[in-house]
Amino acid sequence: MLKYRRKIVLFEKISVSLFIFSLFGCHTDMWVQPKVKAQHESEVFPHGQGSRDLPKGVVSKEHLKDDDAYYKGRIDGKLVDVFPFKITDKMMRNGLVLYNDFCSHCHGATGNGNGMIAQRGLNLTRNPRNLHEKRLLDAPVGHFFDVISNGSGVMFPLASSLNTEERWQIVAYIKALQASQDGRLSDVPQMHLKDLYAVPNSTAANKGIESK
Repeated sequence: MLKYRRKIVLFEKISVSLFIFSLFGCHTDMWVQPKVKAQHESEVFPHGQGSRDLPKGVVSKEHLKDDDAYYKGRIDGKLVDVFPFKITDKMMRNGLVLYNDFCSHCHGATGNGNGMIAQRGLNLTRNPRNLHEKRLLDAPVGHFFDVISNGSGVMFPLASSLNTEERWQIVAYIKALQASQDGRLSDVPQMHLKDLYAVPNSTAANKGIESK
């Protein structure tokens, strides 16, 4: 029994010794040491700042916008007249939603410039543009992207609210909206004609109205 107690005491002493040794062994030199911290003062550099200036002309790879046609709607300063990407059905659907959210209150659901803001809202010195007037029907797609991005007249810029892709989606929908108001059944691919006839009260479904 005595021998067993001695073993216990010896074990306790060893344990205490290891614990004390670990306390002295774990010092803070590794994390408390001279080093440069962001936004802190520094005597190493001439301007006295720990943060270094970025090299001239450096651009984050996540924000490199070297495609002027896509990001500015222009090439060599001229407005682009073709979309700088392939338009998909998903983009058109997104464009419809975004147009209704950001544009229809002024330009109207059909783009006739008679939205609710024009009807009952602000006392505008100039009514919102009718997107079906000849000047805008002939305008290049870059024009719409530029106006949506930077604003025009009383229209405020939307670049801070909509990313580049979303702005282009609205442009795509606007061009489809323009085409729809002067469209003909002959413009519709044969494979989609059945969808028009399936829509109640549509021009195609109404047998009393002939195709243009």
